[in-house]
Amino acid sequence: FIYVIKSDNAGGVDEDRLGNLLKVIIDKQKKKLDDATTLFDPKCAIFVCNLWDNVKSDEQTAVYDYAVRKLENYWPGLVKTSVIRFSAKRAKAELSLDRDYITKDYKLFLDNLKELLTKATDMRVKSTYKWMETVLVRSVHHLKTIVKSVDDTEQHLKVKMKDVHDKLQSLRRKSKEVLQDQKCQIETSVKEICQMFEEFLRQDAAHFRLVHWLQQDLTDINADDIWPDLKKNIEHKMLERITDEFTKWEEDNHKCQAVEQEMFNQIKFQLCILQEDLNCIEGELHSDTNSVSSDDSDVVTMRRRKSSLLNFKLRRPGETDFGALYANPLPVKLVSKFLHPLDSITNKLRQSRIFEAIENVRWSKKMEGFRKEPLSTAKNISEKFLQRFLHSEGECDGQLYKFVSEILDRPRELLEVIEKNIPALIKSNEDLLDHISYCRINATESRGTYERMMEDLENLKHHLMEYGTGHIYVDDFMGREIRLRDAYNEYGDSENFRCSEIILTCSNNTQSSKRIPRGIWTALQSASLYDEKDEQEDAILIKIYLPLSGISEPFKEVTKLRFLQHPHVAKFLGIHHSDSPIPAFIYMDHMRSLKVYKNSTFLKMAEEVPRILEEVVQGIDYLHSKKLVHMELNSNTITVDFEGTVKLTGGCLPRYATFPMEKESIGVGDFVYLSPDVLRGELYVACADIYALGLLFYEMFLNLRCFDNQRTMTLDLFTSKVDPKEMNNVSSLCEQANMTESTKNLILWCIDPSADKRPTIQVVVEKASDFKCEPCLTNARRSVFSDQRRHKALRRGTVRAPEIS
Repeated sequence: FIYVIKSDNAGGVDEDRLGNLLKVIIDKQKKKLDDATTLFDPKCAIFVCNLWDNVKSDEQTAVYDYAVRKLENYWPGLVKTSVIRFSAKRAKAELSLDRDYITKDYKLFLDNLKELLTKATDMRVKSTYKWMETVLVRSVHHLKTIVKSVDDTEQHLKVKMKDVHDKLQSLRRKSKEVLQDQKCQIETSVKEICQMFEEFLRQDAAHFRLVHWLQQDLTDINADDIWPDLKKNIEHKMLERITDEFTKWEEDNHKCQAVEQEMFNQIKFQLCILQEDLNCIEGELHSDTNSVSSDDSDVVTMRRRKSSLLNFKLRRPGETDFGALYANPLPVKLVSKFLHPLDSITNKLRQSRIFEAIENVRWSKKMEGFRKEPLSTAKNISEKFLQRFLHSEGECDGQLYKFVSEILDRPRELLEVIEKNIPALIKSNEDLLDHISYCRINATESRGTYERMMEDLENLKHHLMEYGTGHIYVDDFMGREIRLRDAYNEYGDSENFRCSEIILTCSNNTQSSKRIPRGIWTALQSASLYDEKDEQEDAILIKIYLPLSGISEPFKEVTKLRFLQHPHVAKFLGIHHSDSPIPAFIYMDHMRSLKVYKNSTFLKMAEEVPRILEEVVQGIDYLHSKKLVHMELNSNTITVDFEGTVKLTGGCLPRYATFPMEKESIGVGDFVYLSPDVLRGELYVACADIYALGLLFYEMFLNLRCFDNQRTMTLDLFTSKVDPKEMNNVSSLCEQANMTESTKNLILWCIDPSADKRPTIQVVVEKASDFKCEPCLTNARRSVFSDQRRHKALRRGTVRAPEIS
């Protein structure tokens, strides 16, 4: 949805036009719910304030804010950044001079258009995925049930089928009761709001605004009309006034939105319980054991309810999605002015014309009275109409009840959708029971075919779920939600994030590129997630794969990262598709490299190094237990939070390392941290991480850089001559530093050139617990250069402190 606003025309937002457009969209939504097609998401919209060059510079802020306020009155869940200031005239003029140059506002428009198309395409893919998932799940359930029925004895199968049939009937009754209970709660809520709104309308101030008229209020009333038409026109105006009063009342109290949200939560929660009950019944159809006994039913029900509550709070892939129609509360002005049918009330205002001839004389006298005293006559009509509107006598057919009931119609619509789906699932299982009895003989003969079909479908379902977890159900953050952090000023936000800019910065040997922590294949960038609705920012870290990484499909890796939970592994939040082929990975909290932390902390190295190394080892142990490796493990890529706790952001599936084409001419650089077997082209697996850990121990304990004298060698030459023990002079330096024999032997063991001879991570974890007693750390200190740089940073922070505050 792209809505172009004529900005030089009082803000340009035509409320009636926008409201009617939304009414058409939402009416189509309701039809699509019945057809089970893709729904429109209000977030898939941008609003272009065009002709911005015609708005005076000193009025631009006021005009923009006015347009946003108007849109917020009608558009559900409006995001302010989707309202774009744009001058097509200026953009066209610049393009005529230079076809490769686009203005800043034109670029912003194109970026938003790209996100719009990406989100819309994503919705289409999700819709297709859910359909495929449902087909596979139901097919596997059907085949499993048939295969299991072949193994059962005739008597046992008959008992099981009768038990399942009885439970399905019980579930059918229960679902009807739950739905009826929810309908009753809706009715109760409507009556409560009716009572509160009626009390508001009976207040003197509201009553005065409704029934008192000014001459200009009656300008469109034709004095030549007959009395019934004039009365109907005034009463229709009264309804519009009541609508305006309801809008103001709801904006102040938010009662309808609160009730609606509570009803949605209750409906979803009850639906989860029904779904869990159905899943248990379906599980019995292809289980090897008998049904749950009645003695255990209460315990099982309680467990299912707890599980349902958890599923309700944390929706998993494949669970019920209620669509964009119910995702955001509808603005009250949209609901009260456009979505509830005033015609259903105004139709009753028409008077019968059967006795028109008899009534003509009386009507003429009333019209004469209106011409003499129009304000008094209009007030009398309004008083009587208001009394009829408020007079309900506890019935559900009063005008006030219908008015509020139409505004709270969305929960009813949701119940209607559920009312169709639950019985359909129950009936499909009843049909399956009938089908088992019908094809049991043939199923016995074709058991092998059924089993092969079931295995194939299970494999397909597994691949589909893996793809969904890594590609479809992962959070995809929009560019407008991400704000970069300046390397020196933590609170200085830059513009929208673009992967290409960081990749370009990393490729240039400049001072700014040195401020970005990077490894051989990845770069890290601090940023924040900005929530415009709550006006809050959450600290994040972005990991970007550089072109040399050679990665093309990261979704399997994303699937693994989503479920990692460890105190020393960074929390993975989601991805962001920018202008790079590989999406950026988003992690929780700000972090910095171990190298930066080590050179900036005031804490004693003798205490910090053992703790840091032990946390690194524990994090690597966890990654290996999940069949992942860290890869490019060194002090530049190990990340710690601002409290100094290790939070590893490395974590990928084992893969082959990619190298530059010019191995004979390019310097070895950080490739020294790769094990000899990986340098020779073998797969990077867990033992390569052990090798990198050994080099990390060497650097941290001895405060030296590994392979310091070999960094000028070419990559090809280093690969052919690498000898970690001799090149680093490990034995001699460890003895000079007074290192314990066990730690020295561990380092030598880890950096063994032969991958098969290195220790497992479990052995390293056990040995790392003794690091805190290492005597060589008593003289640990920073380099002079590190101290100088730290002091400069402190002076810079002291100067900037008043600006930050």
